[in-house]
Amino acid sequence: MANVAAAETKTSSPRQPSENKMRYCLNTSTIQGEKIPIWEQVEIAKRAGYDGIEIWLRDVDKFEKDGGKRSDLKKHIADSGLTVE
Repeated sequence: MANVAAAETKTSSPRQPSENKMRYCLNTSTIQGEKIPIWEQVEIAKRAGYDGIEIWLRDVDKFEKDGGKRSDLKKHIADSGLTVE
């Protein structure tokens, strides 16, 4: 058990980059049936602790059609500590 505890103390936090760290991303198609706006999809990925988000163009297109700007969405994703995969 001591080796497990020692290994756990050396791991990085979910938001701390590491060369050996596996990244986890939310593929938003897994929640598409809920009809969640892309802005909220970013919030869900952030709250769930994902490192990145895989967004779909249909959601970006709807966001823009509803008056949103891609630059604002890009900033929201970055401010949430996420990357687009």
